[in-house]
Amino acid sequence: MPDTSLADTTTDGFLTDCWYVGAVSADVTPGKHIRRILLGEPVLIGRTPAGDPFAMRDVCPHRLVPLSAGRQLDTDGAPTVECPYHGWRFGTDGVCRLLPSLIGDEPYDPTRIRVRSYPVHEAVGALYIYVSEDPRSEAAPRLAAPEPGKLTASPRHAVMQMLDIHMDAAVARLMAPTRAPFIQGLGTFDGGPEEYAVEPRDHGWAIQHALSPKSGPAHSLLGGDMTIEIGFQLPGLRWELVDSPRGRLVTLIALTPETKTRTKLHQLTWWTSNRMLNLAGPALKRAARTTPELDTSAPEDWYRKLKADWATFRAADDNSR
Repeated sequence: MPDTSLADTTTDGFLTDCWYVGAVSADVTPGKHIRRILLGEPVLIGRTPAGDPFAMRDVCPHRLVPLSAGRQLDTDGAPTVECPYHGWRFGTDGVCRLLPSLIGDEPYDPTRIRVRSYPVHEAVGALYIYVSEDPRSEAAPRLAAPEPGKLTASPRHAVMQMLDIHMDAAVARLMAPTRAPFIQGLGTFDGGPEEYAVEPRDHGWAIQHALSPKSGPAHSLLGGDMTIEIGFQLPGLRWELVDSPRGRLVTLIALTPETKTRTKLHQLTWWTSNRMLNLAGPALKRAARTTPELDTSAPEDWYRKLKADWATFRAADDNSR
């Protein structure tokens, strides 16, 4: 069941003032846009012809037509999205730039009309969308955008799947440290249960530990002593980072709620330009296609505690303003 008792959540229990993965970068080409559902709201995610990403509510305020059904056009030197119904054009900031019905000297200013716009952050192959608690807010995001670190510009492999469960249930079932495709599927933990020391991180937690060489596909590929970091960050980002003398392997699992019964899972994988890992690319991709095991025995209380702490932090932050 969604947790609707916390402040700064939607009526369906989704956290606001947070960054969510809206799309894989490769899914949005210059001069084009796509339609997505985030936290129950239709969102247009696009790129200008110059390649700059942007996002806005995918509803024209005139007749409620999806703006994503329209096209991008230049309006007075700036990129705009044209509604396919009556031709209203909106800039990448959501402000209306043209009303075709105004053909004379009418005093009405089109810029008085606007649709909600969303801050967008692009990092190593993913487009993150910031969803503010206040849909009319024009303030800068109150939470720093995710920065996965020094990786290749695009993931070597990306898969998406839809989970027919609430966001809370999806996150809680991914909280167990070993329940993920590479850490579990490549046999890293075949030797049995491990002891984990969980340390707090900004808006989440992480564990780090070293493993000595042992048998198993992961050790055969990466070789030598391995250092593994597994972490989680609100609202639903989980990463695995495996370092060894032969290279680095990184997997990001990002959960984005669409509705109270549908959660989108993006799984992005990077590895360094290492000969062994490049040769093992097909095997790594097959492992990535494996659905991450959703462990119902995972420590769900970790996630609930994180949400509660987030609400406390937000309340204190609001009172200090």
